[in-house]
Amino acid sequence: MSNKNDFFLKEKTKEITSSLLDGNSDMYDSIGSVHDLFSSPYNKSLVANDETIEGLWFTLLDVFFKSKSYENRFDAISTLSDIYFHCIRCNKKLNLNLLREWRSENNDKSSSKEILECVDSMIL
Repeated sequence: MSNKNDFFLKEKTKEITSSLLDGNSDMYDSIGSVHDLFSSPYNKSLVANDETIEGLWFTLLDVFFKSKSYENRFDAISTLSDIYFHCIRCNKKLNLNLLREWRSENNDKSSSKEILECVDSMIL
């Protein structure tokens, strides 16, 4: 685990939160740079401390639930999926209750197939 990653992820979490509050329709760079840290299937050690990862997790859930931009929502859920599977490889559990709740209320008519597949891959 790297203090450098903790600092980076905390700064990105603030940046993403600010973008969401400002109604920014393009969070690709912010979310994408976070995604890169978690996307390797070979990394079996947590990239940051638990508190940092959980803060990022809930921030990305906020983007997924609240952003009006499909691109932001898709980037958020695909990054959440990578974070989730990274944490599984590192024996860390994340709270999936909000995603389970969301999924029980959404189907092919209320969301895209791609988003539903990302959510289903985590909760099933």
